[in-house]
Amino acid sequence: MNSQDLMKSIIQRVATGPDLSKDIAFEEARDGMQAILRGEIDDVRSAIF
Repeated sequence: MNSQDLMKSIIQRVATGPDLSKDIAFEEARDGMQAILRGEIDDVRSAIF
């Protein structure tokens, strides 16, 4: 899974409101943050994360 697809998957789970949001695994959080720090994720998705 590339960085953009990973971030899309994470955002779809965590940014759905207080009743529908789901937890993500530690590894997913780490991989998402690493992609942000490498500059692979755009500013809007980085802010949502």
